[in-house]
Amino acid sequence: MRANNISKTYSLIVLITVIFLARTNDLAAQEATRQNQETPPPIPSADNPEYKIKTLPNDTFKPSEKISEDFPVPFPVDI
Repeated sequence: MRANNISKTYSLIVLITVIFLARTNDLAAQEATRQNQETPPPIPSADNPEYKIKTLPNDTFKPSEKISEDFPVPFPVDI
């Protein structure tokens, strides 16, 4: 009879722990969603030089032909 009571007690503890962990996980997910909704992404400032558009210089390299693909080359076997 005593083993049955201990088994029920352990089962109850496990059940309460599982419910607690599931609820904690739900609350953490809700908090993360709320934080993502509250803080908008930062808008880049036009004053920063990395966001200014730069024109290409006149001496930019332009290839005269296009290479369609690279062909595999076998390695020597004695390496």
